[in-house]
Amino acid sequence: MSSLLLVHIAKTGGTSLRRLLKSYDGISNFDCFHNGILLRFENGRCVARNRVELNSLERYDLAVFALRHPLARLQSCYHYFLSGGLNGRGLGDFPEDHRCQEFLKSIAPTFSACAQKLDAISAQIPHFSPASYWLDSLSRPLGKSVFCCRQESFVSDVNGLFKALGMPPSSPLEHRNKAANVIHAVSNISKHDLQLIQQFYSVDYARFGYEIDCLRPLPLLQYWNDEKPPVVVADRMEKCKNLNPGWNYLRFNQCSASDFLTHAYGSDIASAFLDIRLPAMQADVFRVAFLLHCGGLWIDAATSLIRPVESWMDRRYSFQMLRRSHQVHPKISSGVIFASRPGLPLLKAAWDEMVSKLLSRSGTKVYRDFGPGLFRDLLSSRPNLALGLHAVPESLLDGCLMLGSSSTVLPAHQHWSKRQEDSSLYVSGE
Repeated sequence: MSSLLLVHIAKTGGTSLRRLLKSYDGISNFDCFHNGILLRFENGRCVARNRVELNSLERYDLAVFALRHPLARLQSCYHYFLSGGLNGRGLGDFPEDHRCQEFLKSIAPTFSACAQKLDAISAQIPHFSPASYWLDSLSRPLGKSVFCCRQESFVSDVNGLFKALGMPPSSPLEHRNKAANVIHAVSNISKHDLQLIQQFYSVDYARFGYEIDCLRPLPLLQYWNDEKPPVVVADRMEKCKNLNPGWNYLRFNQCSASDFLTHAYGSDIASAFLDIRLPAMQADVFRVAFLLHCGGLWIDAATSLIRPVESWMDRRYSFQMLRRSHQVHPKISSGVIFASRPGLPLLKAAWDEMVSKLLSRSGTKVYRDFGPGLFRDLLSSRPNLALGLHAVPESLLDGCLMLGSSSTVLPAHQHWSKRQEDSSLYVSGE
């Protein structure tokens, strides 16, 4: 197997993940970085333990990050150390965990006190530090490929990792902490304390794609180049609107999308957009432009929604894309994209690539240069961009939506994949 590093951030489910990796013959040789210590495992057994700086490590083929929502991680960390850490689990006598327990009792006997003294607490107990603390010193990605295993989606993420490694799904999968998938209620946390927590972990929220405010209304946008889509598409778009009254539904066509681009990015970009020959490429460009500027949820017009968005989309993740059943990391689909806020890094990187090609009227392949292939290549060449992305497995959306394609309403010879073979991507190129 390729060289693998597990970056185990405290209270993220990393112990469960480490135990799982140790049990698999094909993965049982790996390194694990945890709170300044590098553990080396061979055949499932720890054979070396050394204190290291994360920036000093070699570049691995694959770096796996164990992650968790910052608020849930803080709550778990606080209650863990307040109850004695490993001592509270009856695993022996651990003087350092006794020290942490006494320190917490003296400085933060309540969670509210903890929220107000995070700087002082993290200085004494590094487990409380933002996860980004360990990454800010890095001058390059730890792995040629970066994969996230989030505690909130542990089963699907681990199976996605195993699929990427060419291994069968793991079964059974379970946490030692049975409440791992639950973010504890915030109703008993004061607004002031919550603001302090969000400020202290603000970089983690942004870097790892977790959302702070899951309740504010956002745009739900769809695109069809003509003002009047084919009947079957118009029906699906209307159903999408009606199923989601809590969203600000926006339907764009080529003209209205051009008006938006003029306002948001200027006339040169709008002119380049109007010069795009293929409607599928127009949609690829517009979805990234809009979500980067405004945030929101994109759903392909040909997709048929069965259930409301809120019943299947977990808005705790600030940036989500769909991974089809046949896709393996870093491949990803752009048919469903959720961006909780403007300016997300992967969208910015994709837009920069698109703008360069649009202004020069270059690019020959829609999928590779403007569609899902562009995201795939960015995740491959700049692996740290994967840290902010939550890839939703297609299997989790069974019964919620049916992914569609323009090929179901257009003749085969009019599909973008055929037209790009003998036509320029731009009207002016003919």
